[in-house]
Amino acid sequence: TFGAGQPIVGAQLAPAAGAPVEAENGRGRGRGRGRGRGKRKERDETRAPRQPSAYNLFMKSEVARLKQTNDQLTHKEAFKEAARNWGSAPSNPQKKGSAEAKEEGAVEAYDEAGDDAGVA
Repeated sequence: TFGAGQPIVGAQLAPAAGAPVEAENGRGRGRGRGRGRGKRKERDETRAPRQPSAYNLFMKSEVARLKQTNDQLTHKEAFKEAARNWGSAPSNPQKKGSAEAKEEGAVEAYDEAGDDAGVA
């Protein structure tokens, strides 16, 4: 607090609204160290490109199929529809009602029940 008769010096004034706040070192706002921008790794030109995922392959063919069936569809609309179709696609490994998932669930249930399941 300021006593009566004490002059207010510039360092004690709050900065104006919207004015940039300088850190003690003069390099920015002074909000801690932050992440900063790390050095970029050099690209290995001999490395083979990553293989497309099942989703990438599905989307490529599905967007093309949707555009072929409906000429008026924009790319954005076709992509949205293809993404919705991915949920029920047979090539989706995370599909909820797939036959493989049901089969795996049945095998797991049998394994948990043990050999004497169903024997009275």
